[in-house]
Order: sequence, then C-alpha cells, then structure tokens
Amino acid sequence: MKKFISITLCIMLCLTLCVFAPASISALEFEGFVYDVQNGVATITGYNGNETDLTIPSTLNGTPVKAIGDYAFYQKNDIVSLTFSEGIEEIENHAFYGCLGLKTLSLSDSIKKIGSSAFSYCVYLEEINFGKGLKTISNNCFSNDTRLVYLNIPEGVEVLEDGAFESCSHLAYLNLPTTLKTIGAYSFAYTFELRDIELPKGLTAIGEAAFFFSNIEIITIPSTVKSNSNYYY
Repeated sequence: MKKFISITLCIMLCLTLCVFAPASISALEFEGFVYDVQNGVATITGYNGNETDLTIPSTLNGTPVKAIGDYAFYQKNDIVSLTFSEGIEEIENHAFYGCLGLKTLSLSDSIKKIGSSAFSYCVYLEEINFGKGLKTISNNCFSNDTRLVYLNIPEGVEVLEDGAFESCSHLAYLNLPTTLKTIGAYSFAYTFELRDIELPKGLTAIGEAAFFFSNIEIITIPSTVKSNSNYYY
C-alpha cells in the first residue's frame, strides 16, 4: 500500500511540473543567432555569424524577440554597425561588452531597459542614436567608450546611474534632457574633454564625483538639486 501511495505521489508531482513549468526550448539557432524561447518569446543568448553591419531582428523563425541576454555578444569584434529592430524591449548586462569594432549604435524606441555595462569598453564607438523608450541608463552602461565625442541623451530619460559614461575620455559635447532627475556618482568622471555643460532645471540629485576629472570650467547647479554631494570630487 505504501509503495502504491509513493508511486501515485510521484506521478502527481510529475504532472504538476509539466503543467506549471514554463514552456522553453534551449540552444536554438537561426541565421547565426543563438536563442532560447520561453513562454512564446525569444531571448538572444549568442551569435555565430560574421555580419559587420548587424541588425538585431524582431523575430527569429517566427518567434518574437524581446531581449538580448547577458554576455550574448561579448567581444564580438567584427560588428561595426549595430541596429535594433522595433519590438525588442531589454538589453541585459554586459550584452555587448568589449565589442572593439563597434562604431555606430542605433537603439529602437521599444527598448525600455539597458543593463549594467551593456556597451562598456566599446572603445571605437563614435555614434549613439537613442530610442524614445528609455527611462534609465544603467551603471557603467557606456563606460570607457573612449572615442565618443558627441552625446545627445533624449527626452524621457530620468536617471543616469553610477558611472553611466565614466571614462568616455574624448566626450566634448553633451546635451542632457529636461526630464533628467538624477545624475549618479561618477557618471561623467574622467571626461577630460568636457568643458561646458548645462544642467536641466528639474534635476534633483547629483552623485558623488559625478564630473570628477572633467575640465568643466563653469557649471550652474539648479535650485531643485537636493543632494549635498561634492559634484566634482
């Protein structure tokens, strides 16, 4: 009797797992893109292609793509131009870290989140075209992108997290949106060519050493800023 009960419980447990486990398929590949599917949507986890002008598609073999996974394109140095199709919503941590060949980046309006260090050490990146969906630029997202000279952060962005553009050593022209509320610690530290900046009037917080080792000569802090941090050091 005990054996019968044990077998019955095992069968019930297996059936429960089958019912409630998310539908997923691992390690699929289509046109060079490696991806997983869970609950009917794809996350790109790797790339085996060799395209230099790469467009991240909105679908893979009929499955909608919603995210780029951690380290998915880590040090893929062949990529020179990168464009995201509409429909993709998230770029996860370190997704394009160290893509040394990357020069031009175009983000779609559907992208709502870019993870930490997603484009760090893309040292030849010269142009970023942001989409309209971003609210936050995460920690060290574009740090050490040393060829970046012009930066236009779009309206809608409210938060620059710590180190967002740290060590972009050739950054000289910076346009901040009126929607910006927070500039995190070290966000623009070591931007040696940055000499002039206009802070938006609605800004409420500036983190420690946000402009450490920049060459800004004059800066006006809006009265709305409540932070007591030292803005340079």
